[in-house]
Amino acid sequence: MVRKVKDRIILGLDGSIACSGYAVFQNNKRLASGIIIPIGSQKYKQINSMVEQIQEICKQYGVTEFCIEDIQLQNNPVTHRPMLKTYKALAEFRGHLKTVLVASGIKDKNIYEYAPASWRKVHKMKQGRGITREMLKEQAMTMLKDKIEGITIDEAEAVLIAMAHIMLTGE
Repeated sequence: MVRKVKDRIILGLDGSIACSGYAVFQNNKRLASGIIIPIGSQKYKQINSMVEQIQEICKQYGVTEFCIEDIQLQNNPVTHRPMLKTYKALAEFRGHLKTVLVASGIKDKNIYEYAPASWRKVHKMKQGRGITREMLKEQAMTMLKDKIEGITIDEAEAVLIAMAHIMLTGE
């Protein structure tokens, strides 16, 4: 069965272990957005609680497509050493999340990952040498603060990831 465009419901996620932003779109219209905060003190409980919250959002809106920012190994801004612990935690979160999404009925081919530079390029954000992570987040906030009242940084990036997905996949 071929899905009609009106049935295309997209969940965009700016995934993080501390706080993930999400945005739900249908037909280029934002239905909802917000943040997902982990519950619990142990890493596996935090990851599980976030995945469960994402699963609830998928059920509530009937999500058919999922897009997320790809993870990358980052250096600590103070020590300039790779943040391996954070990278591993994000990898565990992503693996658990993808397994649950597919088990929930979202087809593997409808799960998209975007490199940070690729979704930012779609929005013509200034990036590259000399542009810090904080500057990139501020650009995201500036683009949306007049359009979505009270938007958070993580939520803004999730909205932009979902919008980039829509533009890149031709809805």
